[in-house]
Amino acid sequence: MSNRQRGFTLLEFLFVLALGLILATYAWHTRSQALQESMARATAQYLLSVREGVIAALIRHEAAFSLTDVSSAPSGIYEAAPPWASFSGESVSISVKDLKDAKLLSSSFPDTPPLGRSVVIRFMREPGTCPGIGCQVEAFVYTCWPLDKAGQVRNVDSSTCQAPASSKFSANLVGAAISETKGLGGSNAADPAVATGVLFSKTAVQLGIPAGSPGHLVVAASLNTTPFGQFLRQGEIRPAYLNTGLVLNNKVVPKSACQPEGMFASSAAGILAQCKDGLWFELASYVVTSAQSLANGATVVPPDCPGPSMQAFTYASIEKLDVTMTGTDINVRGVQNGTIVGTGAVSQSGAVSVNGTYTGTVVSTSDSSIRVSQGVEVISGKLVMSPANVNARAMVVQGCRKNA
Repeated sequence: MSNRQRGFTLLEFLFVLALGLILATYAWHTRSQALQESMARATAQYLLSVREGVIAALIRHEAAFSLTDVSSAPSGIYEAAPPWASFSGESVSISVKDLKDAKLLSSSFPDTPPLGRSVVIRFMREPGTCPGIGCQVEAFVYTCWPLDKAGQVRNVDSSTCQAPASSKFSANLVGAAISETKGLGGSNAADPAVATGVLFSKTAVQLGIPAGSPGHLVVAASLNTTPFGQFLRQGEIRPAYLNTGLVLNNKVVPKSACQPEGMFASSAAGILAQCKDGLWFELASYVVTSAQSLANGATVVPPDCPGPSMQAFTYASIEKLDVTMTGTDINVRGVQNGTIVGTGAVSQSGAVSVNGTYTGTVVSTSDSSIRVSQGVEVISGKLVMSPANVNARAMVVQGCRKNA
């Protein structure tokens, strides 16, 4: 029995070779697509890192961005701002290099992203609102060129970028990049004239994106997407607006030692206190809630005071007298000098009676007096004046006082 050796035919060899080429091409395409999507996600991360520098700029130089005059602030409270922070007009664009020069990004931070040629930072101020409580400054970071799978030039552009050589972009790459921006990103892929995202909708003209160029990656970098508005700067010279009020719950003891001078706190009784001359001083042990000019018989409603630490008080005093004096209210003593003309008689008991006319003068002595008496008090919620003449008025002061 003989042994036979068999090999591949030419047709079989060509088939295997073709299959290998197809698999290799597919693997290369898959790997190439994965690499491009990785570069798109890295571009998104790059923009988010730039955004951190933009947020730092808005926080550090917020007074300059809002055009607030801080010339009267103590030295060192406000850091010197770069010229572009106090820009005039509605908007200004800067580059990554500007952020690096201002020490808002590390000097080792890359000048360009993996895709999109370069990055532009756009600051936008709402016209006519700055300075003031309504002042709003927005910021956006976007790629100078669209995200495209074709090879791209990576140059450092300044405040504006050159128009792209082609308006082509990859929807897959834009989608991969947006998904990496954690809800802060968007694009003008659907409409070249408008860039939209979850947090914004801005025209290409507003952002400074080249006309007719879709597929740019845009990331919002405004302070209204951060909790910055909740905080006050040490040495702040502008008004502070609080939505819910200020709570002081220190429970300091009046007349105990304190520092620094001028600090405010709350006492154990819930009274506002201030540090004066090194000691805690309650500023409002008495709080006046009303002061009224009332007539006799007017209704007096007691004030509503909070908690056991405060009790109501009512003080009434005569504001306008109205008294008629009669009888014993008048007591005039004096010396009579003159002549009596008439007739008289003496009774058996020695009493002298004179009928006639008197001509002369009466001079009062030091113990002469005229008595004026009118009082006021609040009884069972009514103002009671005695005597209760019509024109009399009383001043009624009410409020809450610290409970002893």
